[in-house]
Amino acid sequence: MAKAIAESRGLHLVALKPEHIRPFIDNMSDENLREFEIFYKMDPETEIPRLLESSSHAAFAVLLHGSPVALTGIDCHGLMWALFSKDLSRNFAKFARASSRLMSFYHTYHDCLHCVVWAENAMICQWLGWLGFTATDTGKTEFGHDVIEFVHCNYGQDGSIYGTPRPAMH
Repeated sequence: MAKAIAESRGLHLVALKPEHIRPFIDNMSDENLREFEIFYKMDPETEIPRLLESSSHAAFAVLLHGSPVALTGIDCHGLMWALFSKDLSRNFAKFARASSRLMSFYHTYHDCLHCVVWAENAMICQWLGWLGFTATDTGKTEFGHDVIEFVHCNYGQDGSIYGTPRPAMH
């Protein structure tokens, strides 16, 4: 198994590798399959392997017992995405509890994380709400699909993105 970037509750976050793609697609959640078909009008067999080719984002696999149960990533603008497997649906509570570590990791890339989610994707909307994301806007895509924008910011206690200020020497 690849070296884990983060581990929690038996889940391991690793860099996405070619060997994760086929097992994930074969076990992708019905919700995400429907999203690819209706919302994106794309084939996951074609699009998911392209995640390995992009230099504008970081892509990761979440492994449980060595099998990919989720794919997730973040782009250079702080836009976060996630895809779930059928196995993750059965282990969702474990994944949700471990996801705070994922958010901490993603906040090392950006202070504010954004997600634009198809409103019909209930599992991801619930997951984002549980993680403390705030729904900030709604809208429609060019194809007329309803979307919700979520934001999660990691500001310091003083409200700044720089955390607690150090004492100044005068």
